[in-house]
Amino acid sequence: MSEIVFLILFSFIGGIFSIIMSWKTIKNEEFAKNYMEKSPKGWLWRKILGPERAVIAARKVFAPIGLTIGVLLVLVGIFFIFTAIA
Repeated sequence: MSEIVFLILFSFIGGIFSIIMSWKTIKNEEFAKNYMEKSPKGWLWRKILGPERAVIAARKVFAPIGLTIGVLLVLVGIFFIFTAIA
């Protein structure tokens, strides 16, 4: 039972965090620039693509992928809730 509770909490918290960060990245260009400057992943993408193209890639490619993964994690959490109830 504790594994199910852990999966539910991980799914919801991880999913909601992913949705919030992705949404902020899509909507706020300054947040995306700041994230790409301070994140270790951002350092790698800045080295490969350059600073401006890395921000564009984060907003147009990586943030929608993160948003999709966040929604999927929330749906998995809902699935585990209904599985635990039944």
